Amino acid sequence: MAVLLAFLFRLCFLLLLDRAIDMADSIHYLNMGVQFSGGDALQFDDNLPVLYSILGAIAHIGISNWEWAFWSVSLIASSLLVIPVYFLAFELHGIMSARISALLVALWPWLIDYGSRIAPEALAVTLWFTCIYLLYKGMTSGGWALWIAPVAFAALHLTRPEGTFMMLASPIAAGILVAKTDRENYIRWAQFTAATVVLLAVYALSMKLMIGTATVSYRAPMSGDLVDYFRRGSVDMAKTFMQINFNVLPLMLGPLLLVFWGLGFFRPLAVNRNVRLELVIFFFCVLQWAMALAVFSPAPRYLMAVVVALSLWSAKGMEQLTLRAALNQQWAWLKLVPIMLVVATSLLGVIAEVTAEKMGALPRTPKEYRLAGNWLKENGERGLIISRKPQIGFYADMPTLGPPADATPEFLIEYVKETGARYVALDERYSAALVPGLNSLLFDPKTDTHFKLLTDDISPFPGAKIVLYEVVTPGVRYLPEEEFPTMNSHMGPDQKRRVN
Repeated sequence: MAVLLAFLFRLCFLLLLDRAIDMADSIHYLNMGVQFSGGDALQFDDNLPVLYSILGAIAHIGISNWEWAFWSVSLIASSLLVIPVYFLAFELHGIMSARISALLVALWPWLIDYGSRIAPEALAVTLWFTCIYLLYKGMTSGGWALWIAPVAFAALHLTRPEGTFMMLASPIAAGILVAKTDRENYIRWAQFTAATVVLLAVYALSMKLMIGTATVSYRAPMSGDLVDYFRRGSVDMAKTFMQINFNVLPLMLGPLLLVFWGLGFFRPLAVNRNVRLELVIFFFCVLQWAMALAVFSPAPRYLMAVVVALSLWSAKGMEQLTLRAALNQQWAWLKLVPIMLVVATSLLGVIAEVTAEKMGALPRTPKEYRLAGNWLKENGERGLIISRKPQIGFYADMPTLGPPADATPEFLIEYVKETGARYVALDERYSAALVPGLNSLLFDPKTDTHFKLLTDDISPFPGAKIVLYEVVTPGVRYLPEEEFPTMNSHMGPDQKRRVN
């Protein structure tokens, strides 16, 4: 029931917001799915985890629209999060906390939001909890869970970059569960570790055959990472530390769940506590937190699994308060207040988000990109688009190439000659800040000897102006379709693409 509730909330949220693709990385996942669907399994982007795109390609078999194929993967994955969270909460705190945790996951605004995006985060969080539950069951009971757990970690490894580190660290977590127990549990640990090593070895060999580098991480070949990391140094890490711990985590958890977390966590150790499982969950939370810190990013998507994990103790706190109220006949009616408060605030958060979208002048996602792309698809001929963001090209079904951040109109003239671009798209939402040297073409659009103005009023949203030009520069040769760039080459030479 909670899974169905979660799915309906996420689907309604997506439909009511009429979302457009809001992240450039979404295009990479989509394009890779298109390649997989076409039978091209070897030319994948080795900087991207592949599982989300594979599932999107499978969904496309029954869903012709590529956006909806990938949205369906996110919606289903996010809804299924209810299941591993329920079982983990049950192992930790019992049936009542498990039910509360399932309800929280179904209605939590952050999860509803991420579950309706074209991005691998929803799938990754569900796998994150599935891995922990299977690891726990495999180490304590053996059976099928023991052998599926390494496969689940491998799936997480193929979904998000941090999944690699989760998989590498999983034998340590398994050791926490079996330490100072009987010989049978140590045998299970050895079997799990061996299976994990074999899967990583198979993956490394596969990467060697496909991309020429034997690696367990698709991020490993990125050159200059260590130089960039040490250049940014401790100052950025300190800033990220403060943002994560004193801004993002408290904001995502919210005041109510923070209070309930304290009630659920700070209770006697001897009273119905599964300490080993608690330690394992906190071990993976710290690992996830450390990776967000290491990449200098306090983005909520890095911390979603941590926040959901902490809410398991919030559910226990709600349960304790509910049981105490039930013991007093005079105040028995208070037993429903904790759950009602959390449900009400969750619903309020979702309603506020939808209302703001309907009433606000600037949509949360760049719908103007969809309008511009559809306009080009209907009114233009296929050609290469110069655009800082690739969404316009996706909706137009045309390739895109990003201009350098220091581009000027004079540079752009030579750039289109060099690249064979047919169109230039500039927008107020992103290009104005990312390529300020082209703002004269954006805010004072007009036809000249190099660029023919196609439209400067396609966006109805204040603050989201978008301008489309056709290249008419003398001597330019439009790039023929057979020479269109591949899915990995849409960015300019100054834009080293990183998928974090």
